[in-house]
Amino acid sequence: MEIGWLPKFGKNHLNGHYKAGFGYDNSSYPDLLEDVHGNAWIESGMPKRYRAGRASAWVMADQMLVRNGDGPTNGLIALAGWMWSDGHTTAMSHHIWAGMVETGAAWGRPMDSVGAMYQWELMSRASTLQQEAAVNTGVAFPSNQWGTVWGIQSHENIYEVFYNAHVAPGISLQPDFQYINRPGGSTVFHDAAVMGLQFNAVL
Repeated sequence: MEIGWLPKFGKNHLNGHYKAGFGYDNSSYPDLLEDVHGNAWIESGMPKRYRAGRASAWVMADQMLVRNGDGPTNGLIALAGWMWSDGHTTAMSHHIWAGMVETGAAWGRPMDSVGAMYQWELMSRASTLQQEAAVNTGVAFPSNQWGTVWGIQSHENIYEVFYNAHVAPGISLQPDFQYINRPGGSTVFHDAAVMGLQFNAVL
């Protein structure tokens, strides 16, 4: 279920997109922490508890603040979002992000974009307690939706800047830089600086 609002503000028709939603999956999923008696299954050796259903919710928005041209994205746009998922069965319970994107600015390249983003990802309490139980028991960390787990996870911060260059009709290149604090959500690895290059072609 999702509701939305698509306003246009002022004489420059500053576009906005706002939406909020809620989802529910009625499948059964194993609890990350609890066994059938409510104790940590890693420590007890008992069968995992299964939970009926998994809920999720989200709020997302983007709003043009300054218009630079006629296109729907030609301007300075602020964006942000929040997502939540049931932490009993999902390793990451919260995801929050915010950023700014500028397109069509007056630097002689009206089809280029430049932007900056911040993301914060929080692991669920059940996932963290599961990993602490694994340490106490001396067994390997169970993998989760993020893949292999190397240490007790809590949260991860991602800082990103990018530039999307329109190089030919229908073709763009986007160099991207990310600085990742607590890679994988733990302190096992040092902070990471990552460079990437994305190639886009519309045929």
